[in-house]
Amino acid sequence: NISFTPVPGTPYQDVQIVPRAPDNQTLGDGYYRETGELQVFLCYPSGAGSAACMNRAILTRDHFKRGTTLSQGGIEVIITTTPKITSGSVFNDRYVIGVFMEYSCGVLKV
Repeated sequence: NISFTPVPGTPYQDVQIVPRAPDNQTLGDGYYRETGELQVFLCYPSGAGSAACMNRAILTRDHFKRGTTLSQGGIEVIITTTPKITSGSVFNDRYVIGVFMEYSCGVLKV
């Protein structure tokens, strides 16, 4: 939620977190899973070719491979599926490829 103005000719990433409905795997109110999708849009200058953008998409997918666990303050977020790389498209002055990663996080209320 910060204002951002892209620098012409410079690549950037646009990151979105898209929460989904919690997954209630057990009866009772003590445990559930937060689920969702992390979307990374790689925005490269249009007309400069797609190779650099696709290479970054592959690096991003490989960094967040299925099973990756990220921990912070006792909370663990797990990448649950192999990330998806979308086909590229031109939007305004940018060539854009998306990398979508599904995640889950177990929550125990005591």
